[in-house]
Amino acid sequence: MLLTIEALLLISAALGQDHRAAVEGQISPLDMAPNSVDDQYEGCTEKMRNLVETKYLEKEISQPET
Repeated sequence: MLLTIEALLLISAALGQDHRAAVEGQISPLDMAPNSVDDQYEGCTEKMRNLVETKYLEKEISQPET
């Protein structure tokens, strides 16, 4: 019982804190980092569209719903 009360006190204390103040005013600039994840997909739109239409969509449709 005491453990439950302690857990509830910790949860209520955590919920009562304003965590937005920790990052308020902090700016994280974006950059054009080489070898970033989105750079790896540049230029493959048509190839990916073809894979979706011919492979992934058919596989998704053929799977039974759960």
